[in-house]
Amino acid sequence: MPADTTDIWAIREKFPDEMIKTAEEQRDKDKPRKMMVVKMNCRHCWPDMLVIVEQQGGGHRTAGYFAEDGRLLRLTIEVADEDAEDSEVTSAQMREPVLGTLRAWHRVGREVARKILAGEPYESIVIDGRDATEALRIQMQADRQPLAPQRWRGARREARIRAVASSYRQLVAGGEKHPRGVLAEAFGLSEDHVGKLLVAARRERNGQPPLLGPALRGKAGESGPPAVPDA
Repeated sequence: MPADTTDIWAIREKFPDEMIKTAEEQRDKDKPRKMMVVKMNCRHCWPDMLVIVEQQGGGHRTAGYFAEDGRLLRLTIEVADEDAEDSEVTSAQMREPVLGTLRAWHRVGREVARKILAGEPYESIVIDGRDATEALRIQMQADRQPLAPQRWRGARREARIRAVASSYRQLVAGGEKHPRGVLAEAFGLSEDHVGKLLVAARRERNGQPPLLGPALRGKAGESGPPAVPDA
């Protein structure tokens, strides 16, 4: 007797926790192999699907959340060296073929899911994943390109710090309780990265005096004027 297809929880129980595909590329014989991992998850969200593509040991991590009809509802792009003070996610990543990779593997995941729901054991499923593998190979090649577009150094980074610091001060003066969130949305950055820029703005940088005074504990604002460096 066929399973009750209206019971979404019973349907989700048919899927493995994750459907995983790995690919590797030898970039340099003197360096470790570059390993890319694709994870397709529908156990907890079917009929939607989450597709994650990440590089082990560093690099980008992209995640796409797809609706049943194939629409990409949510996209997340992260960089592995997010703790570096000059690292940020910019539109440069969007120009890389990450969307093509996510969409290609979403199609693979849908095909695998259909076979699972038809009763085929996950371990024995064979599909034509050449397009998805090619999309992943293209992204791996793109990841080899210099990351300079992600970096804001020198005068560009100083200008970014000054713009964020100025906007922060204006927001606080206007009574904004959560200026980091407002700045993150305005500048297209994460709140963590905005916080790093604000920390830089409170310090002396390359002989330039701080732009903001010391931080207040537990709330936005400044506990005093910017420190004046010793003469």
